[in-house]
Amino acid sequence: MRPTRNGAAAIRLATEDATKIAAQSFEASTTFAQGKAKFKILQAGDVREFEVIVSPTGDQFAVTDTKGNILLQPQPYPPTGPVTVLGTTFELTEGALPNDKFTANLVPSEGDNGNLRKMINIQTAKRMNDNESTIIDLYHNLNTDVGLKMATMTRLTDVARLEKEAAQSRIASISGVNLDEEAANMMKFQQAYMASSRIIQASNDTFNTILALR
Repeated sequence: MRPTRNGAAAIRLATEDATKIAAQSFEASTTFAQGKAKFKILQAGDVREFEVIVSPTGDQFAVTDTKGNILLQPQPYPPTGPVTVLGTTFELTEGALPNDKFTANLVPSEGDNGNLRKMINIQTAKRMNDNESTIIDLYHNLNTDVGLKMATMTRLTDVARLEKEAAQSRIASISGVNLDEEAANMMKFQQAYMASSRIIQASNDTFNTILALR
């Protein structure tokens, strides 16, 4: 399996229309939370502004709108997975303290561009190689590896060519045969043979002519 072998060849431009980019992100606030729980919006639905409130005992949570109307009856805390309320899905991890409150505001506002900032930060975020390298680091390392392998193969090719030439020279010195000289001699012999055949042919023609005169 080589999943990245043709990865670069498959890269395509998805869109040239900037308006189709979801540059804005959803804001989830933990201003009124004292614990270590994390609150994250996964998908926006019909409800745009709401609050997630942990019970005074810390073992339940409920969802209300900004006016205090209950949108989701008290549920066991921490939840076992993502929670969906009127089409809006959020994630709430463990670690909240009693009476902690998490607020969500999914109303569009100009100048946020949270998603776009996250996309830009991908190039410098260390998320590869166990969070030790960035995508740019991997790209540079790949270029370096390819360059080194190419240079190594070029050197090996040159070495192999020189070894072949040296081996041919050793064979010629041991056998006493020079291939270039033998090729030249062969051409001379061929020319002499052709000249001799023409002389013989001329002699035969002359002899036949004399016989014909008699």
